[in-house]
Amino acid sequence: MTLDSARPHSSTSRQLLELVVQTRQEYADFLRAVASCERLADDLEKGRLLERCDIAMKEWQHAHSAWEKNSKVS
Repeated sequence: MTLDSARPHSSTSRQLLELVVQTRQEYADFLRAVASCERLADDLEKGRLLERCDIAMKEWQHAHSAWEKNSKVS
Protein backbone atom coordinates (compact mmCIF):
# COMPACT_ATOMS: atom_id res chain seq x y z
CA MET A 1 0.00 0.00 0.00
CA THR A 2 1.43 3.37 -0.96
CA LEU A 3 1.11 6.48 1.15
CA ASP A 4 -1.22 7.98 -1.46
CA SER A 5 -3.69 5.11 -1.20
CA ALA A 6 -3.76 5.44 2.61
CA ARG A 7 -4.35 9.18 2.55
CA PRO A 8 -7.91 10.32 3.29
CA HIS A 9 -9.30 12.17 0.29
CA SER A 10 -10.30 15.82 0.65
CA SER A 11 -13.74 14.98 -0.75
CA THR A 12 -14.37 12.83 2.34
CA SER A 13 -13.71 15.87 4.49
CA ARG A 14 -16.05 17.95 2.32
CA GLN A 15 -18.80 15.32 2.50
CA LEU A 16 -18.54 15.16 6.27
CA LEU A 17 -18.59 18.96 6.48
CA GLU A 18 -21.78 18.94 4.39
CA LEU A 19 -23.24 16.49 6.92
CA VAL A 20 -22.29 18.88 9.74
CA VAL A 21 -24.08 21.72 7.98
CA GLN A 22 -27.13 19.55 7.29
CA THR A 23 -27.48 18.34 10.89
CA ARG A 24 -27.06 21.86 12.26
CA GLN A 25 -29.70 23.09 9.82
CA GLU A 26 -32.10 20.39 11.06
CA TYR A 27 -31.46 21.52 14.63
CA ALA A 28 -31.97 25.19 13.68
CA ASP A 29 -35.23 24.28 11.91
CA PHE A 30 -36.39 22.44 15.03
CA LEU A 31 -35.61 25.44 17.26
CA ARG A 32 -37.31 27.82 14.82
CA ALA A 33 -40.45 25.66 14.75
CA VAL A 34 -40.55 25.53 18.55
CA ALA A 35 -40.00 29.29 18.83
CA SER A 36 -42.83 30.02 16.40
CA CYS A 37 -45.14 27.58 18.23
CA GLU A 38 -45.46 25.39 15.14
CA ARG A 39 -44.53 22.43 17.30
CA LEU A 40 -44.09 21.52 20.93
CA ALA A 41 -40.68 21.52 22.53
CA ASP A 42 -39.49 17.93 22.76
CA ASP A 43 -36.41 17.56 24.94
CA LEU A 44 -35.78 14.02 23.70
CA GLU A 45 -35.79 15.10 20.05
CA LYS A 46 -33.68 18.15 20.89
CA GLY A 47 -31.14 15.87 22.60
CA ARG A 48 -31.03 13.51 19.62
CA LEU A 49 -30.49 16.40 17.21
CA LEU A 50 -27.71 17.86 19.35
CA GLU A 51 -26.06 14.44 19.58
CA ARG A 52 -26.19 14.04 15.78
CA CYS A 53 -24.62 17.51 15.40
CA ASP A 54 -21.86 16.58 17.83
CA ILE A 55 -21.13 13.22 16.17
CA ALA A 56 -21.06 14.75 12.68
CA MET A 57 -18.70 17.51 13.84
CA LYS A 58 -16.33 15.02 15.51
CA GLU A 59 -16.28 12.81 12.39
CA TRP A 60 -15.48 15.81 10.21
CA GLN A 61 -12.75 17.05 12.58
CA HIS A 62 -11.13 13.60 12.62
CA ALA A 63 -11.22 13.20 8.83
CA HIS A 64 -10.07 16.76 8.18
CA SER A 65 -7.24 16.49 10.69
CA ALA A 66 -6.05 13.21 9.13
CA TRP A 67 -6.26 14.73 5.65
CA GLU A 68 -4.28 17.83 6.71
CA LYS A 69 -1.63 15.77 8.50
CA ASN A 70 -1.18 13.40 5.54
CA SER A 71 -1.19 16.18 2.95
CA LYS A 72 1.83 17.75 4.68
CA VAL A 73 3.76 14.47 4.31
CA SER A 74 3.90 14.62 0.52
